[in-house]
Amino acid sequence: MTFENIERRSEQGGPSTTKESEPVIPAAFKSALENLSSFKGVEGVLAVDDEGFPLQSTLKIEKAEALSAFIKSFATQIEKLSEELDLGDVRFVTIDAEINGQSKEILLALEKDMYLCVLRSKTGEE
Repeated sequence: MTFENIERRSEQGGPSTTKESEPVIPAAFKSALENLSSFKGVEGVLAVDDEGFPLQSTLKIEKAEALSAFIKSFATQIEKLSEELDLGDVRFVTIDAEINGQSKEILLALEKDMYLCVLRSKTGEE
């Protein structure tokens, strides 16, 4: 899998733009993303900024952009649920799913200014 840097698109759907305040992905973080993508069963890795825009991904750009918005929304709901249940800071969430008869897993790491999502197939695992 290869990673693509994804530039922020304008809200009007125009050409890509970048913001001065956009987080810079450190080289060590990029290396960790590449390392994650090499694990058995990993189908995709996606880094999302705190506004819900994709920063870097092994997924096709269209899929990365669509998933990024969901990840941001889900992370916000997790934060609200954590607050309501008085759980403290939730930093990692695992979601198990059955999709078209295949066992899948979504791993989501929640940080203050960035989210990391790993999409993984659990087929053939013990």
